[in-house]
Amino acid sequence: MKKKRSLLRDSKGNIIPSKEMVLKVDRMLKNLDGLASPSSILQGCPEAPGIVLEKSIVTPLDRESKNYKKIVKEYEK
Repeated sequence: MKKKRSLLRDSKGNIIPSKEMVLKVDRMLKNLDGLASPSSILQGCPEAPGIVLEKSIVTPLDRESKNYKKIVKEYEK
């Protein structure tokens, strides 16, 4: 059985991911990105004409911002 590691936190209480977790997430995202391009998905799906797939551009939210707190509150509902 694996030993459970304690979580590392920064001064604000946010969990600091391990290097191993960062590498695993990076590998997962690269694998997902390499599965298929949006154009190849559209070519293989004639049953869904008019659907446009594109990559999303995201930006991180500041955990102290009002917008972040609003999103968390709505999610928890």
